Amino acid sequence: MRIVGGKHKGRKLFTPDNYDVRPTADNVREALFNILGNISKKRFFDVFGGSGAVALEAVSRGAIVDVNDRNEKSVALIKKNFDLCREAATITRLDAVRAIKSKTNPFDIIFLDPPYAMDVTSVLEALATSSIVNDDTLIIYEKAYKDPVPSFPGYDVVDQRKYGIVGLVFYRKTKQEIEPPVETPTDEQG
Repeated sequence: MRIVGGKHKGRKLFTPDNYDVRPTADNVREALFNILGNISKKRFFDVFGGSGAVALEAVSRGAIVDVNDRNEKSVALIKKNFDLCREAATITRLDAVRAIKSKTNPFDIIFLDPPYAMDVTSVLEALATSSIVNDDTLIIYEKAYKDPVPSFPGYDVVDQRKYGIVGLVFYRKTKQEIEPPVETPTDEQG
């Protein structure tokens, strides 16, 4: 596993020693960050950090990163990989819903890569009511391609991509159309 772009391109990372963590493949990370384009100075939140590869990919491209994982071994691996690259990030060890609720300022990009069998309903509900999501926030959900695309009120799927058995789903808040004001007749009109 290596960083595929940015200032740390080619840097090999430490990998998990078991299969409880499924790092996002190099080709998927490369495609994802090609889609995102310039993310320099953007706020990026990796909610299920795993090995830290996606978060480091964002840092390598100039993003300001928060990364979370509830697993103690994963958090240790994330820290080890950040130390290897001599980079800093806000790293937390919380379950996903608590991690979302612990943040207050909006992020530009929120990346979700939970275990494929996990029911993400509570995570999406936490995001739907959180101050960390604003009208411009892009939420990216990595899933097994064959699994259904979860929907949640107030958000639209704006793009979907397939990379082998992996699917990426991109969400944004639904834009509320502003209805024109209703004209009321004035004394002069009627």
